[in-house]
Amino acid sequence: MEEKRLYDVHNSPFVELETPFTVWEAVKMIILLPTVPVRLFIIFVLTIAVSIVNSLAIYGCDLEKPLPHWRRRVVEIASQTYSGIVLRAVGFWNPKIINSHYYLEGKKMGAIGIFNHVSYLDAFVVVWAFCACGVTFQFSKHLPILGYGVRALQNLYLPEENDKGKQTASMVQMIKERAANRGLPMLSVAPEGTLSNGRCLLRFKTGAFVAGTPVVPFVLRYKLKPHNPAWTIIIPPWHLVGLLEMLNSVQ
Repeated sequence: MEEKRLYDVHNSPFVELETPFTVWEAVKMIILLPTVPVRLFIIFVLTIAVSIVNSLAIYGCDLEKPLPHWRRRVVEIASQTYSGIVLRAVGFWNPKIINSHYYLEGKKMGAIGIFNHVSYLDAFVVVWAFCACGVTFQFSKHLPILGYGVRALQNLYLPEENDKGKQTASMVQMIKERAANRGLPMLSVAPEGTLSNGRCLLRFKTGAFVAGTPVVPFVLRYKLKPHNPAWTIIIPPWHLVGLLEMLNSVQ
């Protein structure tokens, strides 16, 4: 009798089986382990610093409207510097931007940026590269310390609606209104709506396209081996420690 497979884990975009933990990875982890507390401390100190700088930059401002140029510039410098250092601290020593002129052209057109959602590090990559705002959950602006810095990015926050249909309708309207205001930072959206192992694209949701404006693809390319930074079925603390002890790349 043929055995029925309930779930095909080998072909699932939500499971990572191609980066096994080897003896060599264990050796590298032992060698780099002493650097982990130092790098975490650097991230912690910088999180406090960027939160203070961004809070001062937006003090007294209506975040539904464009910031004065000098305030926006302070937010960009602080946020991009912070995100770049965080990426390097977690092992992405040499992040690269390729063909950035497409972003600049899209920004002039009032386009929406779309990106493939792979890792919890995606937000740092997008902010480091372009300081674009995103669509995120309400809790992000209430995060301890970092939440003060996040508000300055002028993100869109998912409405707190119990009815899924009403939440979607409200979000669609917010995206349309944001796209129409070219004075605000470019909006970046992950049309997949969730994360995968980075080896494929999932079916797109419509949110990024409802405004009827042009879109600019941001393709995030991570080095998937020896430690895939994707958020799949993982143990978060172990995954982060593994990431901190590897040398990775992102474009």
